This record gives sequence, structure tokens and C-alpha cells, in this order.
Amino acid sequence: MEPRMPSRREERMRMEQQKKKTHTTRHHTAPKGKTSHKSRKPPMDPKRKWISIALLAAGLCACAVGAWMLLGDYFKHKAQDSMTADMLAAMEQGQDVMEVDPNANAVEGEEMEGWGSSTPAPTGKVKIEMIGRISIPVINLDMPVAKGATTVNLRYAIGWMEGTAGIGEQGRCVLFGHRMYTYGRHFNRLDEVVAGSQIVLKDKAGNSYTYQVYDVKTVLPEEVPSMMYASTSDKELMLVTCTPVRVATHRLLVYARLVE
Repeated sequence: MEPRMPSRREERMRMEQQKKKTHTTRHHTAPKGKTSHKSRKPPMDPKRKWISIALLAAGLCACAVGAWMLLGDYFKHKAQDSMTADMLAAMEQGQDVMEVDPNANAVEGEEMEGWGSSTPAPTGKVKIEMIGRISIPVINLDMPVAKGATTVNLRYAIGWMEGTAGIGEQGRCVLFGHRMYTYGRHFNRLDEVVAGSQIVLKDKAGNSYTYQVYDVKTVLPEEVPSMMYASTSDKELMLVTCTPVRVATHRLLVYARLVE
């Protein structure tokens, strides 16, 4: 008897069963060279674990300290600039004395530039007496001038060195200012002033005096006193600040003569 040929239906069923077996085999069989279970990492050494935690904690602390310092400087600068603006506004209204907390808004390195002591007030604060206003157009500076180049005065104003000539007077009028670290604050940009630049001073009475720069020098700190009080037959102005910025090993001097 000849063997019976499978029908089409039987052939189709056989092929479907074969596919199912192949799919099941592929699903359960792991690729060659690999196991069917994920390999587990060996546990971390406790010592290395604590070292990692300590390094992470130190990094977070450093970030926190850095953020605190930046925010602290921001709010301090804002308070200083606000007081400076208040002083200018007060002068325009005829007021020439402001009281401030002597312990507030200290400037880093201020001990290098302060001369003399501030006048105490009955309230426990100190008095800042404004005697004028300084404007240097080339560096966009406009600030009050306080009587005395004291530590507290220089936090908010440019300080007039007592014992030197007054604004617009015969002799050398000497003004001190901080070389603030932030661009454009106080005398930070004083190194941009050159021969020919103009400086305008106004006194409390509203009289305006224009000085023209004729020399710029860099000297050692101990050389400044003799230069401040050197005699001159002209009506001169001398601006003094630290240089370089943040280093402050020398003093930057700007000399100007009254032209009108």
C-alpha cells in the first residue's frame, strides 16, 4: 500500500506546532556564553562606602559655603550701595550727616586704606558727614565725599583726607576710595583714568569744580604720606586707592589740576 500523503490541513497544523516549539526554545534558552540569570555585583567594601559618603558630604558642604559667601557679598554690596544712594539723596535735600552701624557691611581688606577714626553718635552708631560729591564720567562714577578717610566712611563714600586742602582750595585735596572687587564699584575702575580725563567735585554749597588729570603713578604704601602733604602752588586733587585689585601691594595715585 502506498503511504498516504498528509492533507493541507494536517500540514498547516504541523507547521504551526513546529513554530510554537521553536518560539518556546528561543524564549527559554540563554544566548551562548551567557547565563539566564543576571550576574550580581559583589557587595561594596564598608570602608570604601564610608569614604564615598564622606567625600560626597564634603562636596556638598563646600557648595553650601560657596553659595553662602556669594549671597553674603551680594546682600552686603546691596546694603552699601543703598546707603550711598541715600547719602546722595540726603545731600540734594540739604542734609549732610548720616548715622550708620560701625559693625555693619565691613569691606574685605579695609584695614589697608582707612585713616583716622569715625565720630561716635549717642545712638551707638557713628556719624558720616558729607562734604561734597565726586563724578568721574570716564568710569561712570558718582559718589558722595565724606569728611575723613575712615574705615566706616569708605564703606559707603569716597573719603576726604583731613589736613589736606578742601574742595576747590589752594593746595592738594586728597581723596581715598576702596578698590572694590566688583567691577564699577567705588574706585574699582580708577586704573582706567588717564591724563586728560576730567574729574568734577561739588561742595555742600553746590559749587562745581572741574579738575583735569595730568599724571598717574603707582607707588609703595609707605610713600603715600609724603606725597599727600607735598607743597604745591596749584589747586590740585589726588585720588588714592589700592592696586592691583585683590593684591593691594601698591597704591594707585591719580593727580589732577583745577581747570574751571
